[in-house]
Amino acid sequence: MCFSCSMSVRGGTIGALCVFSLLVGVPVLAGLYSVRDPTYSCLVDSPPPYGVRVDVSQPVVGSITALPLGLQCTFTSTDGDVVVQKADWMSSVLAVAAVTSLAGAGLVALGFRQRRPASG
Repeated sequence: MCFSCSMSVRGGTIGALCVFSLLVGVPVLAGLYSVRDPTYSCLVDSPPPYGVRVDVSQPVVGSITALPLGLQCTFTSTDGDVVVQKADWMSSVLAVAAVTSLAGAGLVALGFRQRRPASG
């Protein structure tokens, strides 16, 4: 096997890992950017669960959570009960996949760099 051929395979592996990390990382970043005002997003994008009558005199509270990564909305029902609508795990899974892919690309690049044959 020639050295230049193995370099193209190595570059392809690193490139594929980088592209994968971008594909799964960009939606997470875009989702967090779109949640600039969590309370507004709770009112517009994440309405209360079906059947819950919200007390309009009480504030709706939105917050960004770290685990699971995403938007958590807190509503007060007309009965006085506090209803918490938690974020799903999809954003967390995408973020972990992006970080893992970038770390893998870094390790692959580091491993290939250390295994170069000595010239001469």
